[in-house]
Amino acid sequence: MPTSLTAGSFVTPTVFKVDGIGGLEREVFGPVLHVATYEASDLERVLEAINAAGYGLTLGLHTRVDSRVQQVVDAARVGNLYVNRNQIGAVVGSQPFGGEGLSGTGPKAGGPHYLDRFRLPPPSVPAPSAAAATDTIADPTELNRALSGLDPSAWALRQDRAAVLRRVAAGLDAAARPIAEAAIATAETVDLSAADLPGPTGESNRLTLHPRGVLLCLGDEGGSAAGLGQAFLALTLGNAVVLAWPGAAAASVPLRAAGVPVTAVDGQVALPRSRPAGRFRPWWPRGRPPASAACTARSRTAAARWCR
Repeated sequence: MPTSLTAGSFVTPTVFKVDGIGGLEREVFGPVLHVATYEASDLERVLEAINAAGYGLTLGLHTRVDSRVQQVVDAARVGNLYVNRNQIGAVVGSQPFGGEGLSGTGPKAGGPHYLDRFRLPPPSVPAPSAAAATDTIADPTELNRALSGLDPSAWALRQDRAAVLRRVAAGLDAAARPIAEAAIATAETVDLSAADLPGPTGESNRLTLHPRGVLLCLGDEGGSAAGLGQAFLALTLGNAVVLAWPGAAAASVPLRAAGVPVTAVDGQVALPRSRPAGRFRPWWPRGRPPASAACTARSRTAAARWCR
């Protein structure tokens, strides 16, 4: 490093050898390369470790083995996955950019869903009442247990989710039924099929939507009916949900009886405005719980330049 730079906070390009992604505590932005080696037979374990880290911005893969490409694309929870090509210079309209979990969330910049998000009003997060603040605060330990105890994978694969939820909605009271039915109808307008985007240099660019995983539904001034609307929206799109408001346990009964991945915690959840809701699970989206179909699916861009 030139002597003129020794007084500043500068880092020269550096390479570190690490045992795996578990050796990194956070994302590192700078001229730093971490190198880890693994046996080909350990690829599944490596992918599990990457997902467990909670970060998911970009992943690059170089291989001639098609089955390995498919294995990584199916398993890796990242926003952009590049196969046999460089990992920089995402093109607007071709490789919409944005990560998952602690690497960001929401509509991918430069993609077909980006403009619609700017048309949504900001979410309303009411202050809890004085009675709720003293008597009905949800137990954080119970809440974390609920969030960690749901597995949405089997539910996400079912093709009859909307039909199951419509049968549940038909048995709700007059106030909740139309909200649940409207949520299901809204979710059904979301096209979850893969979209092929233009490839300026002949590459394949594919954008797909996936369920986020486990979501926390808090309701709002509308209480149980509003919370159920959030839940039915998220569930129709293949997510599991935790209901959290006073009386949520009773509201979850018909959903749990139908075999839907739902659990509940009675009481309001205190969310400091300076902290993201995602603090309960490291791979949660940042920000408030979803109030629209656009929030309840995560998008992934896979850009591939095949080497055959």
